[in-house]
Amino acid sequence: MKSSSFVHGLQAAGIVTVLIGIGHTAFHRIFGWKRAFASMSSLNAKVFTTIHIATTLFLLLVGALTLRYSELLSQSTEPASVLCVALSLFWSWRLLWQLAYFKPSQVEHNSRLLILHYILTLFFAFLAMAYGAPVAGRLWRA
Repeated sequence: MKSSSFVHGLQAAGIVTVLIGIGHTAFHRIFGWKRAFASMSSLNAKVFTTIHIATTLFLLLVGALTLRYSELLSQSTEPASVLCVALSLFWSWRLLWQLAYFKPSQVEHNSRLLILHYILTLFFAFLAMAYGAPVAGRLWRA
């Protein structure tokens, strides 16, 4: 695979990551958090909201940085490799978590959530591969 293929894969990964970040802004509607927050303590609701906002901002930032620096991330430098491996491991973990923790049988009654489950599973698998591909390609050539 040529380096330009890695660049295009990383650009796509940046777009997908930004889309996931944007999708996080709709979680409160999708999952009915207003109702859920009413039944928990104010402190727990604030902690939950803080973690969610931080995750959303992190995804948007990582996606934007991946888009901006996709060419640098595709190069065989140590910082690029470390960052790509770290992001590939993160998305691999997220894929496994999606498959093990959010089982389709838990959302079968809601077709929208079931579709979301499968879309996220595909996104996470793609992201793990897109970030891992430049490093795997370098190792394969070595």
